[in-house]
Order: sequence, then structure tokens, then C-alpha cells
Amino acid sequence: MKFKLFICLFIGILFCSCVFGYLIKPIGFKYKYDGKYTGIDTLINIEGYYYDGGSHYIMFYSDGLASSYSHRMDTITHRSPVWGNYVLSKDTIKFQKVVDNGLMTDIGVDMVYFIILSPKEIKEIYPAYKGEREYSFHPLENRIDSTNWLLKKKWFWKDKNAYKKRKKE
Repeated sequence: MKFKLFICLFIGILFCSCVFGYLIKPIGFKYKYDGKYTGIDTLINIEGYYYDGGSHYIMFYSDGLASSYSHRMDTITHRSPVWGNYVLSKDTIKFQKVVDNGLMTDIGVDMVYFIILSPKEIKEIYPAYKGEREYSFHPLENRIDSTNWLLKKKWFWKDKNAYKKRKKE
């Protein structure tokens, strides 16, 4: 009887931690999204993606959103689970990527910085490890829009009224 009670309690705690993990702000989440024009298109070309020559791709949007991919961009048919927002600081793009690891794990947050070298080149400066990658711009005719799962999360938004307005759309 005690064993069954223990199992039920364990399953209940596990379920609650998974559900509530999706409702609260993830640990390390720093920059809230406001959906406003950032002016990034005056610094770099955003009508396509940036590629490091290996397996990393990133796409920036003028409203402060960005998505990161690890597969070929010209064959993209679905949205990446890795989305986030960025802030501009002089010649640096500070990308806060948020990874949805699935229902049974936490949402992960990571910071990646990019130095703008030219309108078609950026260099990644990754604070978590010592390494740099240079990305070059590749145009896309049909770029996916910036609709993503993060826009449905209240904790992602800076302005709660903007969140409510977006939710009604």
C-alpha cells in the first residue's frame, strides 16, 4: 500500500513539474520580447539566412526574433524548435535562444553573441565556450515568417497587453 502511494505521489510531482515548467519563465531568460522594429536590417541583410559552412544556420527578423537551425535551409519545410529574441548593442547581436526540449524536460536558454563584420558576414562569439564561427549570408526567396511557439508564452513578452493582443489574433 505504501509503495502504491509513493508511486502515485511520484507521478503527481513529475506531472506538476512538467506542466508548471512550461508556465513559468525558464532559468536564465533575460531579454523579454516587445515585438518592435529593431533596425537590424540597416546593419545586416535579413532576407535569407546566415550559414557557418558546417551545420549551423540562423535567421534574423526585424521584430527582434531569430531562429536557429541545424539542417539545410533550402529544404526547410518545418519550423525550428530553437527560437529566441535578440538585442542589438552597437556592432553586436545578442541572441537569446530558447530550446523546447519536449514536455518531459525543461526549456533551455542559451546566449550567443554575433559581431557584425559586414552586411553579409557575422562572427559568432559564444560565451559558453571558447570558439568562434564566421557566418555568411545566403538569400532565400521564400523565407518562413516569424510565427513560433514562444509567442504563445506569457513569460516571453515584455508587455502583457501586447501578449493579450497577439493571443486574440
